[in-house]
Amino acid sequence: MDADTGTLKWHYQQIPHDVWDLDNVTEQVIDDITIDGQTHQVVMCAAKNGFVYVMDRTNGKVIYALQYAHKVNWGSVTPDGRPTLNEDVFPVKDKWVKVWPGASGGKEWCPVGYDPKRKRMFIPAIELPHYHRVIQQKFRGGMAYWGGISETAPGEGYGHVVAVDIEQKKIAWDTPTEYPVVAGITCTASGLVITGTPDQKMLVLDSDNGNLLHSFTAPSGWHSPPVVYEVDGAQHIAFANGWGGWVTGYDDTGTPKLKGMARENTLFVFALPKPNADERVMPPEEAYRSGNLPAEEKEREEERVRQRGK
Repeated sequence: MDADTGTLKWHYQQIPHDVWDLDNVTEQVIDDITIDGQTHQVVMCAAKNGFVYVMDRTNGKVIYALQYAHKVNWGSVTPDGRPTLNEDVFPVKDKWVKVWPGASGGKEWCPVGYDPKRKRMFIPAIELPHYHRVIQQKFRGGMAYWGGISETAPGEGYGHVVAVDIEQKKIAWDTPTEYPVVAGITCTASGLVITGTPDQKMLVLDSDNGNLLHSFTAPSGWHSPPVVYEVDGAQHIAFANGWGGWVTGYDDTGTPKLKGMARENTLFVFALPKPNADERVMPPEEAYRSGNLPAEEKEREEERVRQRGK
């Protein structure tokens, strides 16, 4: 839209007649990039439907679309962004149809990380198919009115962190995780990719190759984006931990091992060593396990341990 007038300048529909809840709720990333020797002003997104779209933001033309999800069967997308729907998996009344990605998408609302120097997008990916079926339903005010049922495929959920080289139009690396990644990703200029998983693990990966550089086990699962900031020349990472209330489909059927995961609600802040600093910074898990915490935080942690033991 034109910001001054509100006039629609262009639009693009990823899935015409979407019947699988693969609506595009994802954030849009803008940058100026070079592809095949040409400079483009682009807008990019990792869509729920399992594809990354790189588009010319001046006119809406799709420069390319690239599949990042491991499995997609709702249809296909040509490199220039033209979708073809698979009518064999349209929901019907008399049977369940199994669709990849599921209604949670190849990526949910949890934001990607983008490194403008390396021109890489880092995607928190979900692999969890859903079964869909049409039902007869009457409208009732204030009640869900979907005309169908969607359920996760039992025990089939897992995840991965995907790095897309935007200018090279390819997957740079793909690091697997045991569970769907439903935390956002933040990356740093120094080459860190930071996220978390539902099974309590905070992950710090190498942006060049996806290798694990550091991990930290928290009281609960991670379901938020980390924030990176600087204070007096020292880089800090703030990361809110807590599996929260929205877990249906992840701990019930799709990933049954997560059933009963502690909800918790803790903000962790980590400090990275200053460049050329002589003073040693204790690794987060060492401080956490050794009890080298402020007295007030130590009391809160002891109370959490007691509550979990009940």
